[in-house]
Amino acid sequence: MKKIILAALVLSSFSALAGTSATLNLKGNVAVIADIQVAADAAAQSLGITTGSTNLKVATVTEQCNDKDGYDIMMSSLNGGKLVHTGDSSKSTTYQIVYGSAGTYTPTTNANKVKTVTSLTGLTSTTSDIKVNVTSAPNAVAGDYTDTVTFSIVAK
Repeated sequence: MKKIILAALVLSSFSALAGTSATLNLKGNVAVIADIQVAADAAAQSLGITTGSTNLKVATVTEQCNDKDGYDIMMSSLNGGKLVHTGDSSKSTTYQIVYGSAGTYTPTTNANKVKTVTSLTGLTSTTSDIKVNVTSAPNAVAGDYTDTVTFSIVAK
């Protein structure tokens, strides 16, 4: 009899610890995606230095982001918007970049905003053509003229 009473007391103490309700907190997370890729066209390696060019397509940029507040595209140039002769840095010509439909920009060595997207409803992928306007240098000396343009994406 003592065993039955003891078992009843133990079971009643367990049920006394149980509540009438309990909660479960659930949580998930989606990391910010902010990715940019540049696919150069063959024209990017054969710019007309002596003849110049207008709206010559040289690349396509793919922008991908999922930040609800949007993103900015930044651009900078190693040589500050100049195509510089690889053997003589005193020889150069200038150029401008046309970034999609966002406008025409003269690149600088500092990163400057060339495109703003103000809001997104989810993961979005967009492409923008990159075109150049090269100032002709009809008396340019022979050799390669180069610059490196860097594009970056910044989620807001």
